[in-house]
Amino acid sequence: MKESLLNEANNEIDILIDKIEFDQATDKDVTMLKKWKLYRISLKKLDASDINVIFPTKPELS
Repeated sequence: MKESLLNEANNEIDILIDKIEFDQATDKDVTMLKKWKLYRISLKKLDASDINVIFPTKPELS
């Protein structure tokens, strides 16, 4: 599960970076990029072997 969530975060981050790189991003996109990166960092910190692991809340998609 952790890997699929990381893949989703990576995909969202890639799209937002593309939007910024090509001057297509809104202020909301920039904010969402920060949220997705923080979410990804939180996921990486998780110990997936812990059966009581609590996953962080995913940023809301716009």
